[in-house]
Amino acid sequence: MLAFMPIGFMLAWKCQSPKVTILLFLAFITICELIQSILHLGIFDVDDILLNTFGFALGFLAQNHTDSRGWSMQRQGNFVIISKR
Repeated sequence: MLAFMPIGFMLAWKCQSPKVTILLFLAFITICELIQSILHLGIFDVDDILLNTFGFALGFLAQNHTDSRGWSMQRQGNFVIISKR
């Protein structure tokens, strides 16, 4: 769950619509679970989908919270700088 929080945090910075972003991530994680099952690398587990999506959503909400508190993110080269406005 914690592994997907940074992805949610960064995509919230780039995308404006939370519904579309979360639905795209849900589709992505479902495809990953299907591939895992087809290639016999693991089992298809709905709990993984729900927990990974929850972690992603937490990251998304954390970015929205920091943005509303006056923090901003700026890209400088290969780095993202988080600073107070």
